[in-house]
Amino acid sequence: MAKKPHARNEKMPLAEQVQNWLDIVKDDMEMARISFSKRKYLYAAFFCQQAVEKAFKACIQAKGEFPPKIHTLLALAEKAGLSDSIDAEGDKFLETLTEFAIEARYRERKVDIEVRCTKAVLGDLMKKAEEMIAWLSEMSSQLQR
Repeated sequence: MAKKPHARNEKMPLAEQVQNWLDIVKDDMEMARISFSKRKYLYAAFFCQQAVEKAFKACIQAKGEFPPKIHTLLALAEKAGLSDSIDAEGDKFLETLTEFAIEARYRERKVDIEVRCTKAVLGDLMKKAEEMIAWLSEMSSQLQR
């Protein structure tokens, strides 16, 4: 199987680097939808966070910078230069999404957070993630100009 080029490959044209991040975003959201359909709501939240994280990294890459190897969405928004464009509700969403992603990795914390992962909560979370991703995809196009 041929190895896909990594989104951080500095020899690759900038537009292709950004598109690679956005391709990963699509894959992560597909996994979120599959997890949601299987009622694996914590995993759906985890993949939503991964998708939004990579959408921010596409924006950072679009500015000609290498995205940092961090996972906190508010910090990535700051690095992308987009934090001033996100309202208080958006900040809260990014904090919540980051928490789901971090807590899902640790078994001892997983039980506590799984209780909050209901179908209704995740349905809303996924809708907001898709809206955020659409906006970040547009921003990544604008930042490349």
